[in-house]
Order: sequence, then structure tokens, then C-alpha cells
Amino acid sequence: MEGIPTFVVVDAATGETITTDAVGSVSADPKGEEFPWHPKALNDMSSGSGVDKLNEELCLCVLLDGCDKASTAAAKAVLEPIAEASVAGGSSTCFFYASSGDGPVGQVRKLCGLSDVSPSPQMVLLDIPDNGGYYVSVATEVSAETVNAFLDAYKAGKLERKQLS
Repeated sequence: MEGIPTFVVVDAATGETITTDAVGSVSADPKGEEFPWHPKALNDMSSGSGVDKLNEELCLCVLLDGCDKASTAAAKAVLEPIAEASVAGGSSTCFFYASSGDGPVGQVRKLCGLSDVSPSPQMVLLDIPDNGGYYVSVATEVSAETVNAFLDAYKAGKLERKQLS
């Protein structure tokens, strides 16, 4: 056996589970600065944070691994309130951005046929629980309008479903 298959953090006072993905949290935060690693609405998939959800839930992934730091920061600023509103509204959709090509980013690119790293953001909805479905946005910028339009089009069944390869 290699690695740690599961690392769960439990609140000692209440007995409630804080996270079942502490392995990704430790990788993303090796100094423990954000311990006890409460789940975030928006995670950097490059760091491994929250990636256990990729196979379990509908996931919006914004690939920024070819973008400069300013564009990445701007996209994160747009995504954070959308992700937080989604969580607050009870949605199970997970939100990710990729600040670099580390972690599972290369695998997501490969499986979705997005082998070329772009200087523009690339948005993908992974719906792995739906037999490996995914959807690619035509938008080349991350704004509240483009993100919400992409999510709304998915909910309305107006996107072309593709199959992970």
C-alpha cells in the first residue's frame, strides 16, 4: 500500500467531521496554516485541495495554468463569490481553478482533449458521476456573466455533452 488512503479530521468538541479530504489539505497546506482545513467553496486543483470531489460531484474547473498571475488572481476573485453562493444555496456543485499544471490538471486536460495549455482561461464542467460526461465552455474569459451563463446552460440542458476518453 502506498500513501495514506484517507485522512479525516474530526472536531474534538462536537465529534462532527470537518473534512474527509485532509490528505489533499496537507498537500496544499504542509505548514498547517489553515488547519483544521474546513472545506472551501473554491479550491486550487493544482495544489490537490478538494480533488476527492472530482469523481463524486459535478465540478466546474477553470484551467488557468497558462495564464499570468494577474489573470489568475482576477479569475479567482470572480469565482469565489459564485462558489460561495452555490454552497450557501445548497448546491453540491464543486468549484476549482488550476493555478498551475500541477496535481490532476494534466490528467483533466488529457481526458477532456484540452492538451494545449492556453494563455486564456478554459472552463470545463466535469460530470464524472454521469458516466464520465463533461462540457467545455467557449468563453475565453472568466467573468460572473460567462461563469453563470455556462452553469445556467448546463442546468437547462443546452450544452453538448462529451465523453471522457
